[in-house]
Amino acid sequence: MGKQSAPLQVEQLLFQFDAYWLAGLRLLQKPKQDRPYLPFAFEHIPTGLTIAARWWRKSSVVSSIDRPSGTTGPVTQVLNRKTGRIANTIFLGPPPGFPLQDWVLALECGEAKIPDGVTEPSVVLLGGLDHPDYPDEEAERGSSDALMLMYPSKADDDLRSRMGSIDLSPT
Repeated sequence: MGKQSAPLQVEQLLFQFDAYWLAGLRLLQKPKQDRPYLPFAFEHIPTGLTIAARWWRKSSVVSSIDRPSGTTGPVTQVLNRKTGRIANTIFLGPPPGFPLQDWVLALECGEAKIPDGVTEPSVVLLGGLDHPDYPDEEAERGSSDALMLMYPSKADDDLRSRMGSIDLSPT
C-alpha cells in the first residue's frame, strides 16, 4: 500500500522546501516568459530559505486577521504565533465555479535558521506528512510519517546534476 495523504477537507502542511548556505547559487537574471514566478523578494541573499505550502480554510484566514474589518492577500505577511516568525505569503484559491471554494493554498517564504550540523549548501524537501486525524495505519502507534529528500550541493550546476533536472518541462 502506498503513502496516503489526508483529504483536502483538513487544514495541513502540504510540503516544505528548505535551502541552506545559498551563496553558491546564482540569482535569476532572465525569467522565462512562459512561467509563473512567486513574488517573494529579499533585501539580501539569506543564508537559509524556507518555502512551505499550507492548505487553509478561508474562514481560518479571515479569523486570523489582526485588524477588525481588515483584509489580507493575495500577497501579505503572516505571523506564526507559535514560532514568532513572519513569512511572506501568497494565497491562491480555485477559480470561480471549481470545487473547494472555501479553501486556499498559502505559499509561505521566509528566511530559515540553519540546522545544527548542516555545514554545506543543501536543499531539503519534506512532504507526505501524516495528519493527526488521519494517521498511517502501518505506522508505529503515536508516531507520524513523512517523506523527506536531502541533496547536499555546492552550486546550482552541481544540484542540477545530482537531481537530474531542476527545470522540468510540463507534460
